[in-house]
Amino acid sequence: MKNVVIYDDFKEYEVRPPQLLKEYVGLLESEVGQFFPAKDNIVLKECPACGCREENRSFVRFKMFVYHECRECLTVYVSPRPSQQNLERFYAESRAAKFWEENMLAKTEEARAEHLFAKRAQWIEDICLGRQNKKLALLDVTPALRSKREQFKQLGVLTKFADRDIGDFCKGYEGETFEAVTAFDVIGSLSSPLSLITSAHKALGPGGMLFLSMTASTGFDIQVLWDRAARIFPPDHLNLFSPEGIEKCLNRQGFELIELSTPGQLDVDIVRNVIENEPDLKISPFLKYLLQKREEESRQELQEFLQRFKLSSYMRVVAQKRKDNESAI
Repeated sequence: MKNVVIYDDFKEYEVRPPQLLKEYVGLLESEVGQFFPAKDNIVLKECPACGCREENRSFVRFKMFVYHECRECLTVYVSPRPSQQNLERFYAESRAAKFWEENMLAKTEEARAEHLFAKRAQWIEDICLGRQNKKLALLDVTPALRSKREQFKQLGVLTKFADRDIGDFCKGYEGETFEAVTAFDVIGSLSSPLSLITSAHKALGPGGMLFLSMTASTGFDIQVLWDRAARIFPPDHLNLFSPEGIEKCLNRQGFELIELSTPGQLDVDIVRNVIENEPDLKISPFLKYLLQKREEESRQELQEFLQRFKLSSYMRVVAQKRKDNESAI
């Protein structure tokens, strides 16, 4: 299975300015009770990745959302969780969602275009040329920024570019088939992540490829900070798959994994920022020493180590639909 390592010198504040993130989380906390009443929330009886019914550690966000860790695959998930209908209403009507779009995304669009979207476009191009050696028709279901759309449309390997609203797509796909489907940073915020994968299976022809990106539960900053990981909050993060979990999930739905990488570049920077802002945080003295006292080169080497061994919290996946066109379940 292919694994990719990337080095690009950028920092967390470029895509998540601390003050904007703080304001956004404050708005979330003030609105979750309104949009997600407890009576409507859904209790999961098993891990959404592997189906295991046993769990380990847990922590709580906003005094109402409980994060559980699957004992089998270490995927982390919220249960009880909002229904998809309430999630769609939240993203359409809430002040928090409006703030995220008009402030966080708008003010970081240039940085995201350079450090995130351009690399995703190159990734798609490399995979398509390397595995298919031909031009493809691509369907994207990622909530869009203008820069992302333009970079995708300019890909030299595409014969066609189409997009679909993620909510509509997950309700059941009907229509023409494509040779590639892309869904970046959306599976984590779905009430039913399987709905995305099953719809992608329907949208792809035999041998078609599904490109996903997500936050990994097993990533360095998540595991070190755990319940203090400030960037993990509902409803944006309902599902944090582990590498083992997403592989099992895809296999169960008729896909074969052809690449799983964690080419994240911010884990070390995130933990270092928390240590500096919370000096009383209980954390390994060795990590404090390494991240605060040693030279920049050592931190870069640590981040590259996390990438090489799939231990970063940014995970990206390419899965190919089995050519027998049959689901594994």
